[in-house]
Amino acid sequence: MAASTYGFIEQGRLYCYLRAHNPDLGRWSPGNLMMYSLICHEYGRFQNIDFMHGANEYATNPWANSATPEYTLKLYKSGLHRAIHNKLRS
Repeated sequence: MAASTYGFIEQGRLYCYLRAHNPDLGRWSPGNLMMYSLICHEYGRFQNIDFMHGANEYATNPWANSATPEYTLKLYKSGLHRAIHNKLRS
């Protein structure tokens, strides 16, 4: 396998949460080729494709055509997980 992505769909937006590529194939840029392929195959199906790159300069998405606001999503398995997380942060 050269590259893969794990994502989810929410309200017409495709979120590409995790991406990985085989470092042995790095000279062929499998991560960039995967993103290009994803955009080509999913164009028109979603309002947005969000690669969730965050604020890290090394992770900037070269395929973006504009800047969009960034958000942090916290995913909890249950209300108990949320309560524990909030308690630990306070």
